[in-house]
Amino acid sequence: SNIVLIIAVIILFCLQFGGGKSSSQKPATVANKNAGPLSAQRIAYFEMDSIDDSYKYMKDAKEALIKKNKSVEDQINDLRKEVQTKINEATQKGPTLSQAEQMSYNKEIEELSKKNQEKAQRLGQSLSMERDMQLQKVREHIQQYLKQFAQEKGYSYIVGTNENDNFYYKDSTLDVTQEVLKELNNVYEKEAKNKGK
Repeated sequence: SNIVLIIAVIILFCLQFGGGKSSSQKPATVANKNAGPLSAQRIAYFEMDSIDDSYKYMKDAKEALIKKNKSVEDQINDLRKEVQTKINEATQKGPTLSQAEQMSYNKEIEELSKKNQEKAQRLGQSLSMERDMQLQKVREHIQQYLKQFAQEKGYSYIVGTNENDNFYYKDSTLDVTQEVLKELNNVYEKEAKNKGK
């Protein structure tokens, strides 16, 4: 997207013209004398993999989704077993059933199978919606905090990166992962304590 291209250009400018690394690890600044009030752009990044692995809210959300997924799997398996039980029943009684009774069993099995397939689909859709909702809540928490963090620190851009992104080089002095992660966890723990009161 255009935003990614803009950020990439800014980072390239930073790497090309930023000079040597500062021992104070100040965020990168890209200056343009002709850019007016937007002459300085400060950039930082954080590793999304670290957030996924160590952000307590993310971990709790994933744990809750794993439990929900197991519950849904158990319910779907019960629906399959119900159909299989009816099939086994019809198979055992098969030799003694009249043609009309066999047709009745077949219809009953077909209707039960269709009904349970629809139930399983609804369960799967509900799980998918809940997963999306939970992960969106986590994302919103991260975005809300990063907006405050960027304002306090004077950053123009904070980029979430991972091993599959298109950044082939990242200056580690721009990495704010641990600072962000620490504060995210502090905020989450405070919110959890307030809810428990």
